[in-house]
Order: sequence, then structure tokens, then C-alpha cells
Amino acid sequence: MPNRILKESICRSPNLGRLSWQSEVLFYRLLVQADDFGCFDGRAAIIRGLCFPLRLDDVSDTDIVSWVNELERAGLLRVYEVGGEPFLTFLNWEAHQRVRNQHRKYPVPPERQLSLAASNSLSNDSPPTRGELDSDSDWIREGAGG
Repeated sequence: MPNRILKESICRSPNLGRLSWQSEVLFYRLLVQADDFGCFDGRAAIIRGLCFPLRLDDVSDTDIVSWVNELERAGLLRVYEVGGEPFLTFLNWEAHQRVRNQHRKYPVPPERQLSLAASNSLSNDSPPTRGELDSDSDWIREGAGG
């Protein structure tokens, strides 16, 4: 499981300050669940189970969908689809996160595929498909022991 160290300025973030407290809690919980590239499975049941394992009776899939939509409207993450499956990606992840892993756990967001294709043509590697994705991975800054 990745460790994250949050910058103190997160408490003064205008984007986070406009969120409901439930969406803000989801934001922090997604931070520690996202892969090292800022992506995560977008299915409500998966998000609910991994982010709220001790509150399954209190949090519904409908709540998750509502909170994810709020995070997307706030410009903090984006929902995208690959192969008909939903995924999430944090916006501006690279500005706050040091990427350590070389293998993705989740598919590349479509807008990033073009830039990856250009850089991969130089290295002869192609972006991973869902079946090729690595199961190991690690916002803001990582702590030791990831």
C-alpha cells in the first residue's frame, strides 16, 4: 500500500474548500488507493469497498457516484472509460506526486495515450493493456516505506 504525505497547503485549497465533507473524505481516501500514476478503478462498488471498508452500511454506491461527480466538477479528478469500464484519474497528479513505479495498475487515460505513444515510439514500448497491468503500485508526496 502506498504511503502519502500531504502538504499543509491542502487545508487552504480553494477546490477542496468548496467540497462537501463527504467528497473531501473520499478525495483523501482515493489518494491512498490510486496507483502511482494517479489512476483508480471507477466502479462505485470497488471505490466503496476499498475506500470505506468499515462503513459499508453507511455509504452507498449512489453516495460514491455523487461524491465522485462532485470531485470531477471541482476539477480534482476525471472519470474516463477504457473498454467500457470506468476509471478515475487525478488531475495534476504529476505536479504533486513522484512516480516511482514503471508499470501501471490501471489503463492510461485517453488524453495521455497520445503523449505516451510519442514517447513510446522512441523506446519501442507500447502502453499497457488492462491484462498487462502490474498489480504493484504507490499525492502529494510519498513517505518512506511505500
